[in-house]
Amino acid sequence: MTTTTDDSIVNTTTDHENGLSEKKDHENELSEKKEEAVIDANTTKKKGKKTERKLRTRNVLMIKKLIDSPEEESDIQLVGTIIQQVFDLTEEEHKGTNFEFDYRFNENTASAETGNLYKRRSEPLITSDSTGKEILGVRNTYQTQIPLIVETLYSAFPFRIVTATATIELSSPNLGTGTLRPDLLLHTVDPRNNISIQALKPSCQQALLANATGGERYKKKIPDDVCELTERILDKLDCTKKYDFISPYPKVYVEYEKKKEYAPRFVLSFYCITSGFAKIVSIVLPMILITFMTFVNVMNDVMTEEIDDAEIIKGEEVSSHLQVMSVLTLSTVFILPKILDPSNRNDIFSQSNIYVILVFLSLILTSLPRRFAGTAAYEICGFVIMLLSLFIPVVNSFYYYRIVKRLQNESYSNTKNNTFLAGNNRHWKESDGLEDFATAAELLKPQNLQKYQDIYMIRPEEEDVENKNRRLWWSDYYSVDGKESFAAWWYSLA
Repeated sequence: MTTTTDDSIVNTTTDHENGLSEKKDHENELSEKKEEAVIDANTTKKKGKKTERKLRTRNVLMIKKLIDSPEEESDIQLVGTIIQQVFDLTEEEHKGTNFEFDYRFNENTASAETGNLYKRRSEPLITSDSTGKEILGVRNTYQTQIPLIVETLYSAFPFRIVTATATIELSSPNLGTGTLRPDLLLHTVDPRNNISIQALKPSCQQALLANATGGERYKKKIPDDVCELTERILDKLDCTKKYDFISPYPKVYVEYEKKKEYAPRFVLSFYCITSGFAKIVSIVLPMILITFMTFVNVMNDVMTEEIDDAEIIKGEEVSSHLQVMSVLTLSTVFILPKILDPSNRNDIFSQSNIYVILVFLSLILTSLPRRFAGTAAYEICGFVIMLLSLFIPVVNSFYYYRIVKRLQNESYSNTKNNTFLAGNNRHWKESDGLEDFATAAELLKPQNLQKYQDIYMIRPEEEDVENKNRRLWWSDYYSVDGKESFAAWWYSLA
């Protein structure tokens, strides 16, 4: 009996301990679930604020021509085709063909309503990466007219070099659950898979001229001469009346945002000039003529002597002298306003303004006749000032043509190495995969900058630690065969 009671007590105690243990385990399990729920809630909350996906995006720009802007008197428009290829889509996003990143040109929204972006078609695509993993994407094709903002780069009377710049940016939409950010993909072998100029076609004008003159039929032939080919590319692109393009090739860079770690935009700039020779014909040559006529008038006044009642009166009649100087001054007044550049009207000490001041000062002094002032020193001093002022355009012309020549030689290097001109390059296909592409973040790594230095580069003066963004430039020394380009050789001399 005692044994049975003891066993019963032991069993009862064991059951009670097991019950307490199960209850404790259940409480611990509930506590863990509550902690997990709190963690999940916090994670969702954080992601709800900062969730974002970077989608690798290939943006291809084909430049067709450059035309005058019908709206802005001083601006230019780039006519071309844009192909936007977005990768890393989900299956749901891939099923619809309406997925796209909106564009902004020069910080302004681009759309059909604004008249500078027209969507032609959209279609899904499937490609793969270097490991063979399938990547879903979509291709959108647009017809575009991108406004180029004109800014003065170098102004030296009577010459002016300007840049025509376009900033093309892909917007980051917020879909409620998070933000999608476009991260530009760049080709690491052929930069024409990023930006290119439409291939040349046989000249219709030459064919019509040959037919009209009875000459030989025009043959479809691209000249081997680099300078001639560059001129043909310029003739194709430059359809503007306001400016002359120094080079048909733009300076291009991709802007990488450090804080958000992606590259959503790229910038391209063309070098343009207002015709320097036209300024010489309309300003410099007339001023040389005015200076010569002033010299003749001053010398006539200095050498004229009249005898009146046995008294020698030196200098011509005041009225006659002033009549000639009035005509010269009036001619100058019509010429000088053409000198003023709208970009530097507020700069009192610009070369143009200094030249205008010197010319008017010289006209004032040469207008003082010898008979009125009692001396010819004022006239002679005024003529010397007018003569010396002519050295300003002479010296500036030297610097101007040196800069233009340097930029032209760089364009010859780009022509020789097919940096931009399409035609013989192989266009990317889905079957090629993304093996030859890289993002700006990858290309900005020191080892990759060294590896791809013939295609992409950075400018050391822009590598500021405090700067929020970094710029990845198309290289000035691009060479297809890996040899030093003509531009590199030219820069070494300069």
